[in-house]
Amino acid sequence: MAKLEGQTIAASYDQLLHVDTEGGGNTTTHVSVKDGNNDTTFALTLATDAVMITSTNRLEFGDDGTYIHQSADGVLDLVSDTEIEINATDVDMNGALDLDGTFTQDAGNVVFNEDSGDYDFRVESDDNTHMLFVDGGNNEVGINASTCESTFHVISTGANSAGKFEANSANAAMVEINNSRADDGNEISLQFARADTIQGAIGTTGQGLSFWTNSSLASRMLIDSSGDVTLTGDLKMAAGKGIDFSSAADTGTGETVTSSILDDYEEGYGNFILKEGSNVIDTGSDNVLVYVRVGKMVYIGGYIIVAADASVGTGAVTIAGLPFVMDNATSAGRNWGNFQVVEQGATGFSTTGNYVFGGTNYGISNMFLMQSVFDGTSVAQVVGSELAQSMQMRVSGTYMAA
Repeated sequence: MAKLEGQTIAASYDQLLHVDTEGGGNTTTHVSVKDGNNDTTFALTLATDAVMITSTNRLEFGDDGTYIHQSADGVLDLVSDTEIEINATDVDMNGALDLDGTFTQDAGNVVFNEDSGDYDFRVESDDNTHMLFVDGGNNEVGINASTCESTFHVISTGANSAGKFEANSANAAMVEINNSRADDGNEISLQFARADTIQGAIGTTGQGLSFWTNSSLASRMLIDSSGDVTLTGDLKMAAGKGIDFSSAADTGTGETVTSSILDDYEEGYGNFILKEGSNVIDTGSDNVLVYVRVGKMVYIGGYIIVAADASVGTGAVTIAGLPFVMDNATSAGRNWGNFQVVEQGATGFSTTGNYVFGGTNYGISNMFLMQSVFDGTSVAQVVGSELAQSMQMRVSGTYMAA
């Protein structure tokens, strides 16, 4: 054993430490460390198997800003005025982690419940205990939902939408997914908005699917459970498009079907133009024409009144102003159309009883006034001299448009 020779241990007892033997001494029971005068007790106790920092006293490192201490019974604090680092391959925590500051993950993956246990995960907001909730047992995720009812369950708060996807552009539309319309909680809709104003929606209503437009969400189209479609507005086709009836086309009797698309419907009105040769016969304003077109078939109707002082001439009479040109296909051109011309009033055609009718040829929009000789032996055009001033004629019929 080494000897102390020529050394001064201490100038006074105050400069010495001694271990209090009361209560245990060199056993597993802790005893205090005091100065040599036995009147100052330090923040340290000793036992044969442990060193203890007593009460709320600190074990400091470097300066008094970094230390370990027990801040309350059973509470151990690691305190640093700058940073605390834990460097290890694995950090195993078996209890709850309570963070009062910011959690930052700078590198590596963050995995919760890697052992796939039945453990829930939730994030609280200021006044919501389940702002984000993962139900570990049922494999479901909820937002603002303490109990999930589907794989992904979102519940709205107050007047807010249940879900909102917004493009970061002033000209881009938003899409809002709502669990119900405001006027009927049994309906489910996908709503489209722009500038926070609802522009349209798609959703269920009764046993069908409905499409709404504008902020009032008035139904504009309904597909019911039987497959019928109801529109509150017009069904508009792009140019050259229409309704396809090809499934109903029947070629079993030898006909050749060239189209099963209904691609036109039109209603309108205009004016007949009564002509003798190239001269226009005065009819004043009494030359009304109305028409309806369905596909290629055109129906016309109207009337013409020859002015009282009109010059009728002697040339062939035609009626111009048909709304569409006659189909110029070879097969269609063989059909002149079918027009009735009926005279009304005290005066009429001076065709000596011959039947007057109208017809048109392919590639033109004029009607020829024709007369059939009473005995059916010949056909001739009506000429101006066979008209009478102030006479009235009613015109109607059909033809095939180009």
